[in-house]
Amino acid sequence: MAEIPADAAPAIRYRGLRFPHDGAVLPTTVRLELRAGSWQPDYTAAALAVATTMDRAVIFGAGTGHLAAVLSGKLGLPHVTVVEARPEVRAYLARLARDNGLHRLTVLAEADIASLDPTLICVDLDAATLPQGLDQCGALRALVLHVPTNPGAETLPFPAIANAGLAYSPAESAGQGLVFARPITAP
Repeated sequence: MAEIPADAAPAIRYRGLRFPHDGAVLPTTVRLELRAGSWQPDYTAAALAVATTMDRAVIFGAGTGHLAAVLSGKLGLPHVTVVEARPEVRAYLARLARDNGLHRLTVLAEADIASLDPTLICVDLDAATLPQGLDQCGALRALVLHVPTNPGAETLPFPAIANAGLAYSPAESAGQGLVFARPITAP
C-alpha cells in the first residue's frame, strides 16, 4: 500500500490537537493509536497526573510530540522544551507547533539540562536516555519516564534519579509511565 503524501493526507486528531500526517515520522501503527487516543496512555496519564500549570517542562525523546503538544496546548504550561536528536523529528515537531499555535513550545537538538532549569522532566526511554546532570537541576520537582515494554536493568537509571533527590511515586505512576518526585519535607 502506497503512503499518502504528507501534504495530501488529513491531519490526525488527538485530544483536540492536529498532528501532521507524516509516514516518515509516524509509522502506521502509531498513527492508528494516536487516532484511537491510545498512544502511550500510561506515559501521558503519569505526566498529566504530576504536571502543574506552572511547570517548566523538558521532554527528551519526543517521538510523535503528543506529550509536548498536550502539556503546551491543552494543559497550558508556560514553557515546554523538547530535546530531540533526530532532525526529521525536529522538523515535524516545528510543524506540529506551528499548526496548533503552540508558541510556548521550543525544539532543540541538544541542551545542557541544568541551564533549562526545569521543574518537570519527561523521558521516553524508547527514544532517549536520561540526561546527564539531573542532580544539578535545583528546581526539579518531578521526573516522568516511559519505560520500554521489556527493559533491561541497565536501561533503568534509578541511581541517577536517587542522586537527584527524587523518589518513586506510585500514586501518580501507571504501567509504563513511572513518576519520581522530590519528597515534600515538613517545615
